[in-house]
Amino acid sequence: MRRWQWLAIGACGVFSGCSLSQAGKPTWLENPRREPVAAVRPVMSRPANVVTGSARLPVDAMAEATSLAATESPLSGRASQVRASQVPTPTVPGSRATASGSSLPESTKAADSGPTRSQNATAGLLRSEAQADTVRPAAFATPPLRQAARRQDPAIQDVAPQDPADQNSAPQGRPFQLPDWIQEAVNSQMPTEFGGDLGSRDLDAELARQLDLATVVDSAVQYYPLIQETIALRQIAGGDQLAALGAFDTKLKGAALTGAVGFYENTRGSLSAEQPLWNGGSTYAGYRIGRGDIQPWYQERVTNEGGELAVGFELPLIRNRTIDDRRAELLKNEQDVLAVEPLIRQQSLEIALFAAEAYWSWLAANAKLGIQQELLEIATSRTVQIERTIELQDRPPTDRVDNSRLIATRQTSLINAQRRVESAAIKLSMFYRNPAGSPILIGASLPDVKFSELDLSQLSTFEQDRQFALENRPELQYLVNQAERLRIELQQAGNIGLPELNLVMDASKDAGAPSSDKRDKSQFELESGLLGYWEPQQRKMLGKQQAVRGKLTQLQFKRQLVGDKITAELQDARSALNAATRKYQQTQANAELARQTAEIFRRRFDEGDVDLIILNIYEEAEAAARSDVIDAKAEYRVAQALYQIAQGELPQ
Repeated sequence: MRRWQWLAIGACGVFSGCSLSQAGKPTWLENPRREPVAAVRPVMSRPANVVTGSARLPVDAMAEATSLAATESPLSGRASQVRASQVPTPTVPGSRATASGSSLPESTKAADSGPTRSQNATAGLLRSEAQADTVRPAAFATPPLRQAARRQDPAIQDVAPQDPADQNSAPQGRPFQLPDWIQEAVNSQMPTEFGGDLGSRDLDAELARQLDLATVVDSAVQYYPLIQETIALRQIAGGDQLAALGAFDTKLKGAALTGAVGFYENTRGSLSAEQPLWNGGSTYAGYRIGRGDIQPWYQERVTNEGGELAVGFELPLIRNRTIDDRRAELLKNEQDVLAVEPLIRQQSLEIALFAAEAYWSWLAANAKLGIQQELLEIATSRTVQIERTIELQDRPPTDRVDNSRLIATRQTSLINAQRRVESAAIKLSMFYRNPAGSPILIGASLPDVKFSELDLSQLSTFEQDRQFALENRPELQYLVNQAERLRIELQQAGNIGLPELNLVMDASKDAGAPSSDKRDKSQFELESGLLGYWEPQQRKMLGKQQAVRGKLTQLQFKRQLVGDKITAELQDARSALNAATRKYQQTQANAELARQTAEIFRRRFDEGDVDLIILNIYEEAEAAARSDVIDAKAEYRVAQALYQIAQGELPQ
């Protein structure tokens, strides 16, 4: 170093406010506990063996130093004098005050009657350095060399900047002490259980750790109310089918008539049973009896004393032979019963997707809660280190306040993370239910939960997955049932236009004593024949067929649209899965880089190269990068579930 630079450094020491005692030692060595007087933080690094302000220089050396400093300084004239007058210079014992407010040793009285231009320029430089130091980031204001100098000279310490409102609680020049209520808030602990406070039974934490996606999906599919509502369609469709089957029930008929008043007094009674047949016909059997004086024109009512037994049937030959209204209604209700299953599967797939999203969101919220807890523990564990460095005067007392502020900030972030866990647990309880259908609230945080490693295996070809989805998706199966139902209606409409031609046969035999001398009721009787009619205009048949064909056309286009939607959903799910895979890989790389960067700055912080604020930036960046990895994992899992559901499978 050049000679004038050493002299300049020594001249700056004259203005720093320290002096030598009568024994030739610095005054701060005689009184080590003496508080420094407004020490100005230096900007430039200084050698460890040079302690600013620890000795006085001779007058001629000081004059040469100030002269050289004035020569090198860009400040001159009135501006230098004004700036020099604004610099508060400590009073040194054995010195006199100058006109500019500075002080000089007594030995300089004869040689200097006031501040010279060189001295004003030097003071202006010191003022500029002091002002620059107040706005320069703290990471560059405390280099290792300066810390070494502080360890050699404990009298040099920083004074924490104070707010005027805090001057009563923290006197100038003394370490800043936080109020008790702030300390209590900073040191408060977050509760890990919350279920009891929400009026619900908590799931044991160990059981919660064993909870997997398959258990949640199975619970949702079995006990979710909306799925139970859809399952009730089975009962509705089954009831309609049973009602349609009632058209084939056996019909019992009976009658008891009497003509007690009139010219012809008689009594009659009958009992019969009719059984419809699946082929559109019917059979019947009956018994009837007639007693008394029966009108001559109603002689068919007359029976022998024992009554008459009769059997018969009716069989369609053209119309109602292959299908009739009874069979059509029953067949359509059977299709309605079959159509309920695709509806249940479709509803189950939708709820399973929501359950998967809720599960992975809950798992991600717990994992990110663990990150926030680790971040808080780092700041809390650093308190002892910071207090020690402040005692050694390696760091300013403001680091104590900064660390407390960071702890409070991270406490707030932890509260937000805990709230997200609670919200995710409440949402998950809507899908995770007990056999009674009641939600199970996981009322404990699991910050130590870990995501399983992702299986980034290759997918099968898109065309294979597409064909499988078109065959497996319940929406298309439902449309198949609807098409079959319309074909039944079309067949029923065609049956209306056919001519009705039925074969009928009836056999009867009276029993008991004959009712007349002619014995005309005693013989076995057999009657058969054909019955029929036809509507030649066929407008009813043509109108129904036209309407049903229109519905089939609609259904055809609807099936095409549903197929296109399934293909689009599969494409979108595959795209989301591919993007989630790439995003996960990038976030992993970013997290590793952020971890390495944070480790570097932690070491630099321990060495004193950076301050707490800079370190916090990189620690927050590391935590954010780790959270991004968790979000990427959850996004991949949801995309995987979406791709499985797009193929008509429950997520696993």
